[in-house]
Amino acid sequence: MITAEFIGILKHVRDAYEIQCKELCKELSMPQTALDILLFVSNEKTLHTAHEIHEVIQIKPNLISANVEKLVQAGYLERRCVPGDRRSVNLICTEKAKEICERGKRIQINYLKELWTDISEDEFEVFISCLKRINNRALAIQKRR
Repeated sequence: MITAEFIGILKHVRDAYEIQCKELCKELSMPQTALDILLFVSNEKTLHTAHEIHEVIQIKPNLISANVEKLVQAGYLERRCVPGDRRSVNLICTEKAKEICERGKRIQINYLKELWTDISEDEFEVFISCLKRINNRALAIQKRR
């Protein structure tokens, strides 16, 4: 597989996910990036800072800041100081965000089920193992810069 094909596949996977989310985003007048942030905060049990969002789902810091502000103003997120680190702020989903997050999680589950339709459980486990190793290599390449 050539590099362009591999990058193209990753883009198709992301684009298909965004298509699945499009109706919810439109209904809420919410950009995909804001929904991604909201679902990340909702799904993750320990990672709730803007820095962690950037590290895990690779949204640019300026987009995180702008979208977090909109989500806070809309009443979907709250900011809470991290005990012992006054520079860090945890993001917490509000009660108002609960239904949106549940709907978003259902979209994510259905999307993954559809992607894995023709893949056995054994193939899936091998694939995830390979993806993790690819990710580790990609991170090592980035650190060499």
